[in-house]
Amino acid sequence: MPTSIDLVFCIDFTSSTMSNFNQIRPNVLSVCVTASASQGDVCIGIIKFRSCHDTWKTKVYGFTQNIHTIQQVLSDYDLGRGSPDGYEAAGETNTFFND
Repeated sequence: MPTSIDLVFCIDFTSSTMSNFNQIRPNVLSVCVTASASQGDVCIGIIKFRSCHDTWKTKVYGFTQNIHTIQQVLSDYDLGRGSPDGYEAAGETNTFFND
């Protein structure tokens, strides 16, 4: 019996992490390709987030099985034009995702 897997990547898009994102992107894509090639039913979702002053900006991409779509999502740097985050609010992610 095939296994169903929902795989979600939550990606920090604050300005201080963007230089690392170019190194992380190929690894995320590799995991997606490997998971999609498995015998199971794999759906992949991506959530990009960053702090913007005292609020959060997020972009949620629904589940897909299309690797080309995942590549496009990982190549899209737009998360609300610019990154005015003068501080890191990543410590509050638990609050954000539990609301």
